[in-house]
Amino acid sequence: KKLAKYSVTVHTSDIRDAGTDGDVLVELTGPNGSMGWTALPEQRGDAFGRGKVSEFTIEGTDVGEKIEKCSVKCSGVKWHCALVEVRHERTGDTFMFPCGEWISEDAVPERVLIAGIGVEGSAKKTGEGQRSYVVTTVTSSDDYSGTKADVFIKVKGPKGEFKHTLVDKTMFGARFETGETDAFTFDAADVADVDPNDKSWPIDEVTLGVSGGGMMASMMGSDWKLYTVTIQDIATGAELTLVCDDWVKDDAPQVWRRADGEGKTSGLRVASASGDDGDFKYRVEVVTGSKRNSGTDSQVTISLKGDAEWWTPTLIQTEGTFETGATDTFMLSRGEDLGTMTGMKLSHKSGGMFGDKWYCDKVRVFPITTGRQWVFEVNDWVDDDGIELGAPTLATAGYEKKAERAAKAIACSKVGEFIPTDGEFKLTFYTGATSGAGTDAVVSVQLVGAKGKSGDMEMDQSPELFDGKSVDAFTRVVEDDLGDLAEIRVWHDGSGGGFFGGSDWFMDKVIVEHQLTERTWEASHGDWIKGPRAKGVSLKLAAVKTGITLEGLEKKAADFGASAGKGKALKGEAPAPAPAPAPAPAPAPDPTPVAEPEPAPAPASALEPAPAPAPAPALEPAPVAEPAPVAEPAPVAE
Repeated sequence: KKLAKYSVTVHTSDIRDAGTDGDVLVELTGPNGSMGWTALPEQRGDAFGRGKVSEFTIEGTDVGEKIEKCSVKCSGVKWHCALVEVRHERTGDTFMFPCGEWISEDAVPERVLIAGIGVEGSAKKTGEGQRSYVVTTVTSSDDYSGTKADVFIKVKGPKGEFKHTLVDKTMFGARFETGETDAFTFDAADVADVDPNDKSWPIDEVTLGVSGGGMMASMMGSDWKLYTVTIQDIATGAELTLVCDDWVKDDAPQVWRRADGEGKTSGLRVASASGDDGDFKYRVEVVTGSKRNSGTDSQVTISLKGDAEWWTPTLIQTEGTFETGATDTFMLSRGEDLGTMTGMKLSHKSGGMFGDKWYCDKVRVFPITTGRQWVFEVNDWVDDDGIELGAPTLATAGYEKKAERAAKAIACSKVGEFIPTDGEFKLTFYTGATSGAGTDAVVSVQLVGAKGKSGDMEMDQSPELFDGKSVDAFTRVVEDDLGDLAEIRVWHDGSGGGFFGGSDWFMDKVIVEHQLTERTWEASHGDWIKGPRAKGVSLKLAAVKTGITLEGLEKKAADFGASAGKGKALKGEAPAPAPAPAPAPAPAPDPTPVAEPEPAPAPASALEPAPAPAPAPALEPAPVAEPAPVAEPAPVAE
């Protein structure tokens, strides 16, 4: 089964005894079925305390693009869940699951939540002309940013307006504290329709203000420094995030307005896109190192360079962002495609008497619209001066290139020709259980086939990778057709061993999978790899899986073509016509069946893709002969 990542944000209700110290588990359900119960990872602090909003990343079976249900249960005595948000990391779509009910082991151990509606069988109905909203505020982490005043929000749209006070129900006014995130769920007037295709939400004006607050506000001050505010529609998952990073005062509220006529914004900044709320979506994953004190509370800035220009989006940070060993995901958007990624800059604004450094392992950039993925290996401390990196590793080819390769593979399969082995390969390494088997060195490989060799391909480097008894998988792109694979060369750079050395690595085996055809090879080793290329090993690859049918490949070609068509439409280009089948050459022995790659993310676009061509009748693959015994590894020549 295919796997997918999900971002799960849990809102605990702001009522007496709502919190729990127990474990919370979720089960997601969609068109492809259920993923099974998954425990939300442990976090420091009181993740499910009263009024808390906590975000988690989980991985499990891909249930489909539309998440229909979210079942929730808790191992504690009792817990009152207000809301669960689930974002499908592959598509960027967010689904809202209202709860507002108690969950306990001895009474109601589990709640089944319906997207946009609520608890199955007993969901609260919203009044006519009303919508259910979630408003989330992030108070600045600057000193004295909090407030004890009453905070209100006013929202205007084409259908009307509403004003709502964000009530602090805690005994001593614990909301709107410095650096804290606070969420409020309520029903109010329906002010604007949400486009069902791209979830655009034409809100015209948003006002955040403070007033009153009684004795506490008069003693401690009513001014409030707001970092961001997010407004979400529970029924559709549509949201609008606005950057403030400024003071909200009793006589000076913060107001964002949308300009008339062209639909552009004036003073209305979409937080995740640095002011540019465009159709080209990007997912950026930032991995903080696991070294001691690697994390930072400072504001991190990232700049990405495309074909011709630099882009500096705003990364919305909250408490707990860029913690040691954590991976933080940001969904960004812009009006134009950046094109091929050619560089990146990282910096951060340090504070304190002695400054503040941050250790970044890597940054992954995934343009959802085009389907490519780049990996920037950082593995360094980032200070005030920042660092700049050149061209990254291309880990995933785009939809357009995948569609071209799939069409070529179909043509070859129909006439009995060996399917080219260019494109994406998944390499899975099994580290042995011997004492000291792991390594922190940079592992590299080269694939050798009947038609040629790949370039040297470095794998990711991190202290968490290649540990004893671990299984680590990476995807890399090979541009040239290698033919049937015969061997793999494996070595490492000898780094990471410390003062006393110790970078040697004990590798049990490596599995190589051609992502397009799913043809799979395996090489066993069961011995040490001592270091640089001259001390590496050359291992014979034996075919262990033939792949899938022609019918499966045709389905994937249609999916790739549809996704590529959406990207072209966003750029104003006509989708390329389906390539004609290649002329039939003389039959070749051992035709390779085909395999499906990882499912293609659906680009966020309201445009419908060009229709895919009707698939040809399925052609069953020819069987692959039994693999020859694996030969003993030989040293790799320099």
